Amino acid sequence: MALAIAAGSACAHGDEPHGDAPHPAPATTATGPRFEAATNLFEVVGRLHDGVLTLWVGRYASGEPVADARVEIEQGPLAATARYRAAAGDYVVADAAFVAALARPGPHALVLAVTAGDDADLLDATLS
Repeated sequence: MALAIAAGSACAHGDEPHGDAPHPAPATTATGPRFEAATNLFEVVGRLHDGVLTLWVGRYASGEPVADARVEIEQGPLAATARYRAAAGDYVVADAAFVAALARPGPHALVLAVTAGDDADLLDATLS
């Protein structure tokens, strides 16, 4: 009985590679400052990387991406408008002064104004 149990636990499971087959590279986690913000209308995720602030905007209730909205963002006295990139389905802020201010060490309080059709909302976030 003990041999049957031990033999059963040695069987392969799932579809992961075994033996000499190459193992896939582990999933990498994006690094760099980021934030998440949500209201009852929208959710926004942002990440600062490669000299731009990239934003992903979705409907809070469904998670459906929001295309071609107007997204304005403020950090202290600085303000910028995100440009929608249809091919990527995201928004990007490339304003050099704005991005440089966000690249400084430490947390950065942000206010985002999202307008999509008849829906508009303000979101507070902290980039850290």
